[in-house]
Amino acid sequence: MQTMSPAAERAIQAARGKFVVEPALAGVQGEDRQTAEAIIRQSLATSVRVAMALAAGLALAGAATAAFTIRSGSDRSADG
Repeated sequence: MQTMSPAAERAIQAARGKFVVEPALAGVQGEDRQTAEAIIRQSLATSVRVAMALAAGLALAGAATAAFTIRSGSDRSADG
């Protein structure tokens, strides 16, 4: 495991929860910047993948609910 400078660690913490991370990396130079940037990019990519998987799951659940709960037009006319 590679050690990072305190500035790189602060940059990673500052980028948490944000989509625009350039300001967080402003104080980091050289190899530490590349390492911090790679960590932040990987974290953001993982977060986006998880959010997309959750959205797909919700869409699938919504479609399944609609398929089982919405009656066809011929069923409605028989009821009333």
